[in-house]
Formats: sequence, structure tokens, C-alpha cells
Amino acid sequence: MLAKAGIAPPRSFDALAAAARALTTSSTTGLFVGNDGIGDTPALAVFSRGGALVTDGRADFDSPQAVEAMSALKRLREDQSLTGGTRPRSPRASCRCSGAVSGRCRP
Repeated sequence: MLAKAGIAPPRSFDALAAAARALTTSSTTGLFVGNDGIGDTPALAVFSRGGALVTDGRADFDSPQAVEAMSALKRLREDQSLTGGTRPRSPRASCRCSGAVSGRCRP
């Protein structure tokens, strides 16, 4: 899909976000992260910015890296370049899930 669109494989979260936006159409979402709605994406986004989830034994969810990572994911979700189980737009999405907590899918 990337090669067909002339997009180099992303090597950073920002490049992944740009690729997702470029690949998003009215019938396909540029980034699908799994039927649970988000998967490990938040943690990976923080790590890709050099952040950590735990610093000195304490949760570090308000670090600048974590805030920017979550803001970037929010922007992708708002511009509909990111989807996961709750509202799949891509024919590749196999089911609609109500979320990671329930784990129940419906056709």
C-alpha cells in the first residue's frame, strides 16, 4: 500500500502519522491499529519520542513526550486517519468492537 502510494516506510511516529493521512480516503483509513481500538499504540508513540511510561518508579504519563504522543493520536483520530475496532472504515477491518474492556464484537 505504501509503495503503491509512493510513500517510504515510516521510521518515526510523525512519519507514520503523515503516511496515515496520505493513505486515508473516503473508503479506507490510513492506519488500523486493531480490533481493540488502540492496542499498544499509545506506549509506542511515547517511546518513539524518547519518553518513558515510568520514571523513578512512578507513572510518567504527563511528560512532554507522553502529552505530545497522545495529542498526535488524538489528531489522527479526529481527522479519521486512525481507526480501530469501534468504527472501522476499511474493508480489512473484520468486526466492530465496543472496546478493549468488553472485547465483544458485532457484525
